[in-house]
Amino acid sequence: MLLLLGGPPALTAAEPPRAIVLVTIDTLRADHLGVYGYGRPTSPFLDRLAREGVLFENAFASSSMTAACHSSLFTGLHPPQHGVRLNAEGFSAPNHRRFRTLAETLSGAGYTTGAFSAVGFLNSIAQGFETVDAGSGDYLRYRQADAVVDRALAWVGKRKRDERFFLWVHLFDVHPPRRSPPHGTSRLLFESAAAAEHFAREAMERRGVTPSAYPTPAALALSYAQYDTEVAFVDQELGRLFDRMGAMHLNERAVWIVTADHGEGLGNHDWLDHVRFLYNEAVRVPLIIYAEERWEERRVKDLVRHVDVMPTLLALLGLPFEQPGFTPVGRSLLPLLEGGKMVPAMSFSLRRPWGSDHRDWERGEVFALQDLDWKYIAHTDGKDEFFDLRSDPLELRNLVDAPSPVRDRLSDMTREVFAALRREGQVATKHAEPAVTDELKALGYIH
Repeated sequence: MLLLLGGPPALTAAEPPRAIVLVTIDTLRADHLGVYGYGRPTSPFLDRLAREGVLFENAFASSSMTAACHSSLFTGLHPPQHGVRLNAEGFSAPNHRRFRTLAETLSGAGYTTGAFSAVGFLNSIAQGFETVDAGSGDYLRYRQADAVVDRALAWVGKRKRDERFFLWVHLFDVHPPRRSPPHGTSRLLFESAAAAEHFAREAMERRGVTPSAYPTPAALALSYAQYDTEVAFVDQELGRLFDRMGAMHLNERAVWIVTADHGEGLGNHDWLDHVRFLYNEAVRVPLIIYAEERWEERRVKDLVRHVDVMPTLLALLGLPFEQPGFTPVGRSLLPLLEGGKMVPAMSFSLRRPWGSDHRDWERGEVFALQDLDWKYIAHTDGKDEFFDLRSDPLELRNLVDAPSPVRDRLSDMTREVFAALRREGQVATKHAEPAVTDELKALGYIH
């Protein structure tokens, strides 16, 4: 077990958790954690948490940009519905306060709420948190993970004996710019130039990294070593948060949710960053849900989404998931947590809009729809993309020019889902009731 200390009995299936801990790790690719098959020692704590909890192997974000992804986590809605698509936007804008966020709902259910973020721009989506402690608005000077965890622990330590609380911890370290972790944190450098060269060749041959993305194989290996070092630092600090909460006997009645807002290019599709593309290196995220002795340890292969997190937590409390004026696209994952089955879902994701700050980008809208077998990326100003994920999980062969009934169906469905979600967001802005639920059901996007 992760926690060997004595204390109160573990949470029972009918008992609401005392503590809900949501951790979002910025820019963390699922495939850089050991429990998702990565070969480097980046994540001993998260690997243990996953082994003793429920690991979702195929979890997807609604966007490839931070504020939009968090907004979907906190509302159970997609970006065309909630309207947050840029980091400068948020629920504080006049047309965005129509949502009842996860924090507001939990507060209404008797939970004290606290948000601790490494960066200040997430203040705009912290609606409903009673305590908000964020870093600078300048992401170049973000708070490192140890400082964020220190502040979160100080807040947790002030909670009364029987007080229920919801803690959100956002860690930015995996995101550029790469900053060296504090002294004493192990660096995941390669032991020799030959080892670095071997890793780089493997990344290009087996992980789909475009050779031209880095000037040399050594530069590729150094970039991955820096990224992995920050993953290991975040993992270390989350382990410290977990252990300290365990020493306070809080984990026995807690539910932990660990995920990322989005992934990172790292050279796949000749792109180092995120935001621009909707390939799976950018939108596939880790998702671990842990509650001591509540659910059997398992790995879930079903496709799940960020929009499912809020409905799941509310179902755990016996509360309905409702967003008046919106179609509830998210759904509770309790059946999967309990070892049951659910109707297969599809994941929708949307790229941030083109802007003058990205003149080299393709103009227009880019949005995607996928299940575990197929993926369609629609472009309003460029060429569409269609991938057979069964034979091409790295999305390297665009099959959109090959005749296919699956391609035709997904092309239509992708555009119709986007149009329906966008109409609903536009109508809801005018405070009118939407009429798209039946349409989305007819398309098969919701059930």
